[in-house]
Amino acid sequence: MLYWVDISGQAVFSADASSEEIISLTLEQPVTAVLPEASGGLVVSCGTSLIYLKPDFSGLRPSALVEPYHPRRRCNSGGVDPTGFFWMGVMDSEAACGEGCLYRINPGTSHAELVLDKLALPNGMGWSSDGRTFFLVDSIKRTVAAYDFEPAAGQLLNRRVVVKVPDSMGLTAWRHPWQHWNGDVGYQRVRPGDSCRTHSFCHRRESNDADRPKGRSLYLSGD
Repeated sequence: MLYWVDISGQAVFSADASSEEIISLTLEQPVTAVLPEASGGLVVSCGTSLIYLKPDFSGLRPSALVEPYHPRRRCNSGGVDPTGFFWMGVMDSEAACGEGCLYRINPGTSHAELVLDKLALPNGMGWSSDGRTFFLVDSIKRTVAAYDFEPAAGQLLNRRVVVKVPDSMGLTAWRHPWQHWNGDVGYQRVRPGDSCRTHSFCHRRESNDADRPKGRSLYLSGD
């Protein structure tokens, strides 16, 4: 099953490759990420909150309030760490630099813990295959930063920039093991500290997220 979101359309979608059926659910605030939940459901970021859905988009219920204190902020991009905790990047609604932050959400208690603040625009994240390194995209600074990841406490240590793209290109996503950015012209596979391989394309469809289901297919989108 493939899931994606339309931020400005305030909707989440799913597609079943076997039946080619597409279903959607429109919500009341911008929808920015859809994440797998341990019990088999979905966690969707909507405005300043996380909500829980069943895979067929039924059973909607609140899950966690991520950012209750800043009316101009909203959830933007999320991920699930190897221990099952949710991570959510939060941005200023007008993309003001320095107003972004990163939260770690306990799925059992729904408590949201501030991990990083004063970020520019957190807009993509992922973990290495061994779970020891965390990667975070900053779209305004056009960088991917790597951190040593301590899973028990959720600590991020030893920040270093591992990818920097030219000012003429956008940087919007990071998915391990594809490890790619997708911007104005295509995507690039990256091995931090190693050479990069660029793939260009012209065909563009209007959407707001990228995901990779089981298998070898890579899905990219632009706006």
